[in-house]
Amino acid sequence: LPIWNGTYDPTFLPPCHTEELTLPKIFPGGYEYLRRRFPSVNCHLIQKPIENSLKQLGTSVVMGVFPYDDFLVASFLSARKLKLPFYAYIQDLWIETLPAGTRKARFAEKWEPLILKNADRVICMTEAAQYHYEKKYDIRRSEERRVGKECRSRWSPYH
Repeated sequence: LPIWNGTYDPTFLPPCHTEELTLPKIFPGGYEYLRRRFPSVNCHLIQKPIENSLKQLGTSVVMGVFPYDDFLVASFLSARKLKLPFYAYIQDLWIETLPAGTRKARFAEKWEPLILKNADRVICMTEAAQYHYEKKYDIRRSEERRVGKECRSRWSPYH
């Protein structure tokens, strides 16, 4: 569970209902090809089904997970379109892990700063990744945003 202020984040404690969205893979080889070679195209192809699922489930918050960059971006765009809070769960460095000049690198260069600066919460797998992104985007750990009647830290390290 994500840690907040030295304890488990109350947002994720039961009875918080969680659904994992997966899309049917009609053409698994085609999906993987698009995902690797044309992440922007794939992102836009899966955005509408994600939006429909979020509406159908009556979702109150959306969490996108990296390293699934196409789902992360499509989930972010869907959350913004539906005016839902968005949490980014980052399991590894994004831009830094890609070969420079590739389509995936250009995709990451466009979306990483936008998502990490605009997510309602960023949860990192390690404190090292958290420190990296705080420094890279000049976001202070003490930065807080009002959520209901509570103030919660925007960054939550995950162990």
